[in-house]
Amino acid sequence: MTECIAAEVALGHMSGPFTHEEMHLIFGGHFRTIPVGLVEKDPIKGTFCLIQHFSKADKLGVSVNSQLDSDNFPTHWHSAYTMADYLSFMSCLPFPHFTMHMLSVLFYFILSVVP
Repeated sequence: MTECIAAEVALGHMSGPFTHEEMHLIFGGHFRTIPVGLVEKDPIKGTFCLIQHFSKADKLGVSVNSQLDSDNFPTHWHSAYTMADYLSFMSCLPFPHFTMHMLSVLFYFILSVVP
């Protein structure tokens, strides 16, 4: 577990470690943490994937996810075919600086905003 967390910190995916006092200073008061765990990725290679359990409830039955109203964060699902079609179209445009990440963000925005 320690090695997985250290790798995530080294990659810039996580920050820390921080003391309880440092966290109060960073967040300006109360904060909520989530449990982390490991899920076996490949039993033959012995590799694991670090997960963050946002739905794990505390002693009072409260989780990070239970405090969010899903109506405020609508999710739109699209097919792989739609994405491939869009990327095919975008590859014809003269934007060599576009990365796949930028295209996917733009694609999501267009499909989420345009009815």
